[in-house]
Formats: sequence, C-alpha cells, structure tokens
Amino acid sequence: MCIRVEGRNHWNQVTAIWTNPPKSVKKRTVWLTQDGNRVGKAQMARRKGKTLSYTWSGFDQGTGAKMCVRCKDIDRVACDKTKYIGNRTSFWQRSVRHSWGARGTPQSREPMQC
Repeated sequence: MCIRVEGRNHWNQVTAIWTNPPKSVKKRTVWLTQDGNRVGKAQMARRKGKTLSYTWSGFDQGTGAKMCVRCKDIDRVACDKTKYIGNRTSFWQRSVRHSWGARGTPQSREPMQC
C-alpha cells in the first residue's frame, strides 16, 4: 500500500494506491483515517492499469495531521503527515510517500515511487 498526499498546507487530496494486486483483483474497499479516526465511509478502489487506487476529494485536514489508508484484506497501512510548506506560487505539492507495515510500523523511510 502507498499513500499520496497532494495539496498545499492544510488542504489536500489523499490517494490510496495498491501497487501489486493480483491480476484477478479488479476492486477493493479502502478506508481513510486522520489521526486514527475514520474519515467518512469506506470507498471502492478500482484497477487502473497494474494498480488499484482511489482518490478522496481535497478537504481541510489541518497541518501535522497523520493521514493513513488501509485496504480490506491486506495487512498493510500507509501513512503520511500533512505539512506546512508556506506561501509558494505552485498550488500542488507532492509529499514524500512511505511504505508502512502491519499496525503502522515503518517498513522503509525511503521515498517510494507509486
């Protein structure tokens, strides 16, 4: 599982990405949490090429919020924190993505290509 947080400061879109689903999997339920609390209802990630993904519309999460995504039947969680980046001219800022293991333990602190 990967997470992509795109936006500026406190207003972001969050995308859940399953990078290596079996070919037979066409869709899967995903959840979004903010600081450990579920945001809205579960959504359906759908296949896009070799991955499954779902993007939540942009909303105000505040800065320093821990955003996590989880996919049904997969024992992995992907998390990232919203960041204050100041007043830049570019509206979209892509954050660093991390791979997280079961129960939110870090697998790698290196940026991932999702």
